[in-house]
Amino acid sequence: MDIWNVFLDMEIKYGGEGKVQADGVRALFKRAVADEKCSPKQAAAMFKKWKEFEEKIGNEKGVDEVMVRAKAYVTTKKEGAEA
Repeated sequence: MDIWNVFLDMEIKYGGEGKVQADGVRALFKRAVADEKCSPKQAAAMFKKWKEFEEKIGNEKGVDEVMVRAKAYVTTKKEGAEA
């Protein structure tokens, strides 16, 4: 998961500006949390970092989307553990 953090940090810092940069960063976050090797602890850190990114760029809709995705992730993991 460290490589995802490197990619994300570089995209945030050098990935351009505005909507293009934000869309690229969001795409990376989505891929990172979908990675099969991503543990729940790592996913929690990714969701936190993603939420902070959305707050930094002032996107309340983005913050809400991150929260919805995080809750869905937890629900999916709980259902998988019960099966």
